[in-house]
Amino acid sequence: MADSGSSASLKVSHRGLSCTEIGYVRQKSDDGCNVRGGIWTLSYRGGGYAGETGSYWDTFPARTARCTLLKTTPWTEICSSEAVCGHRDVKWRLHDTPDLWVVFKPERDGKDGYDDASELVNVEAAAINRNDDEKSLLVEAQRSPTPARARFHACVYLHSTPSRVQGFHFSSHHNTCMRKTGSQALVLTYRAGLTCESLGVVEEAYGNDTDCSGDDAHIWRLSCQGDGYLATMNSEWNYER
Repeated sequence: MADSGSSASLKVSHRGLSCTEIGYVRQKSDDGCNVRGGIWTLSYRGGGYAGETGSYWDTFPARTARCTLLKTTPWTEICSSEAVCGHRDVKWRLHDTPDLWVVFKPERDGKDGYDDASELVNVEAAAINRNDDEKSLLVEAQRSPTPARARFHACVYLHSTPSRVQGFHFSSHHNTCMRKTGSQALVLTYRAGLTCESLGVVEEAYGNDTDCSGDDAHIWRLSCQGDGYLATMNSEWNYER
């Protein structure tokens, strides 16, 4: 990593999201680093809480850059806007300089026994590629593909207004290589046009999982049934290398 940002302090005085700027982070552009990728870490401590994340930076031949969170404190996210997004990686066009937000959730991470009970959160940033632990993290990043992940919504489109309320039940089916499969949903509609309900997050299993490390397709199926109607959609999920 060529630039790693700087340490910062953040005073938290309200519920919700609080942010501070860390600065410029950049992966080296030489051929070796383009092939291997780079590791950048971010950690925080304060108010009795602590957490950290290691992120893997790499580029694609299609002129795309990506930052993926690895070995991170649970619930941590990386987002392309100042919001809670639920994402573990983010992509952008290679020569752009986007704003990125790493979101920690201390109340979910839990207490670490740190004695300082103040609300001042210290954030430390570092470019990492020095010791054996950091090298092993880089090896794991190169070996681990980023799982496909999306937030799904089930929708029903009616061309005309029905004579009564119609209900459509959506349910998901999957093989062992899907990590998250969303939830069931009931769409009730009484009008023409589009009506939707959230199914939640669908995500394939990580590439290092024992039964899911090959190139076989990962299948997630969604079925819809209601008012004499039955349909099924099969989707094939492929992770990136």
